[in-house]
Amino acid sequence: MNNAHLYRLQHINEIERDFHEEKIKQESLLQKYHCIINFCDACFLIVQFYMFLLNVVFLSNIQDIIRKMSGMNLQGFNLLFGDCAIFLKIIEKRISKKIQKQETKYFG
Repeated sequence: MNNAHLYRLQHINEIERDFHEEKIKQESLLQKYHCIINFCDACFLIVQFYMFLLNVVFLSNIQDIIRKMSGMNLQGFNLLFGDCAIFLKIIEKRISKKIQKQETKYFG
């Protein structure tokens, strides 16, 4: 009878330890997800800033020569930055969904 009781206590302790380790892993994963979202937000702001600068340069009346010579290049860069902004927002939304799923699953 004593051996069975010790076995159950040992098994309960193992389960609690495994649960605690899993909770630590999930907290670490959530922290990494939040870091990725913060990075995407920072990159998105940088991309938006560069798009603004390109539009200012493209639309400025002072630099007509630059606009005529490199207008197509500026528009190409603007399209590239726009695509990057869309890509960053898609990544951010998917990771946000993963964060919500993980928080509801493991943290109530």
